[in-house]
Amino acid sequence: MKKRIAELIRARDDFLITSHQNPDGDSIGSQIALALALERIGKKVSVINYHPIPTLYRPLPQSEKIRVSKDLERVYPVAFVLECSYIERTGLNGLEGSYIINIDHHRQNTRFGHINWVTTKAAAVGEMIYDLIELLGIELTSAMACSIYAAIITDTGSFHYSNTSAHTFDICSELVKWGVNPAWIADILYYSNQAEKIKILGEVLSSLEIDPNGKIAWLTIPEKSLHYHQPSWDETEDYVVFPQSIKGVEVSLLFKEMASNRYKVSLRSRGNIDVSEIAEKFGGGGHHNASGCLVEGDYLTVREIVLQQVKKSLKKQKLTEP
Repeated sequence: MKKRIAELIRARDDFLITSHQNPDGDSIGSQIALALALERIGKKVSVINYHPIPTLYRPLPQSEKIRVSKDLERVYPVAFVLECSYIERTGLNGLEGSYIINIDHHRQNTRFGHINWVTTKAAAVGEMIYDLIELLGIELTSAMACSIYAAIITDTGSFHYSNTSAHTFDICSELVKWGVNPAWIADILYYSNQAEKIKILGEVLSSLEIDPNGKIAWLTIPEKSLHYHQPSWDETEDYVVFPQSIKGVEVSLLFKEMASNRYKVSLRSRGNIDVSEIAEKFGGGGHHNASGCLVEGDYLTVREIVLQQVKKSLKKQKLTEP
């Protein structure tokens, strides 16, 4: 499949690159790297997303290449759709007339493209973009290397998740040779918090609850806290890792009230617990150890039905006994 994509790239000259709504580090880094690689061999490239880049990722080199629009201004002959399980997740209008190249590593991918390169073995789509660039024989630049590194480090949870492989580290080793400064990337991703994020964190941590068996822990962010402190939507996404750091906790959750009776639920897990299966029950998805979904209902109901699914998953893995 990778060879078919390389052949198409060599044969065509005009490309669109897009990804999912509320883009994350993997989608943004992969888009930038692919765009720079295609431009390096003389291709015309447009990078368009439904939502703007979160503040966190704006310092990445060439991030300004990503434009924001809900409607495409023209039909692009070829469109790369990166890290989307289904094409509707892009949110874009106007993809219907394009030849779609679907590149993803999610198990739930619906194979919606004309070409579907989907492999769950990849730790990040950034890994796949690196492999494609290598196959095309395109020499990396520092900006391309930084983008791919950011994609990988974010989608592996800083190499904490079980999707991290020897190939992951081989790629990152090469990226450092091409100019990546791991300390700088870590600084912009993990040590550039806005004051509002830290202010609301104190309130959120005080909401910590732990299941009696000690294997499930969760935090809650009420809508009023988001309105009062006014952090950007992405600044609270990583709060879910705090319960995960508690010894013995296998699944951590963050219930974020987006509107009345509407909650975004983020899930993280250790080892063999597949939280993507849990998220799928509610129309969401993601990765084995990191997923999310939107659930309608009042807080107590939402919490109860999600926790029930988590407990079923734990029981299946025989992890409910202390």
